[in-house]
Amino acid sequence: MNAVKDESYAVVDGLTDEEASRLLAMARELRTADEQAAVLNALRAIPGVTVPDRWPPRFRDVEAVAVAGKQASQMLTEDRR
Repeated sequence: MNAVKDESYAVVDGLTDEEASRLLAMARELRTADEQAAVLNALRAIPGVTVPDRWPPRFRDVEAVAVAGKQASQMLTEDRR
C-alpha cells in the first residue's frame, strides 16, 4: 500500500466517531462530484448536446413586478373555487 493511504489510515484511526462520520460524508461528496464531472464531460463530447459551464445552472435573482389590483395567481385561485 502506498504511503498516503497508510498515513490516512493512521489519521482516521485517531478520530472520534463523529469526526470519522463527517470525514466519510466528505469523501462521498468528493466521489460524487468526480462522477458528476465525468458524466458532464461525456455529455459535452456529444455533438449537438450543450451543457452549461456552471452546473447546476444558476439563475439570477429577479424582483417581482408591482402592479395595481389583484395578482393573476389570486384571481385564478378565486375562479377555481
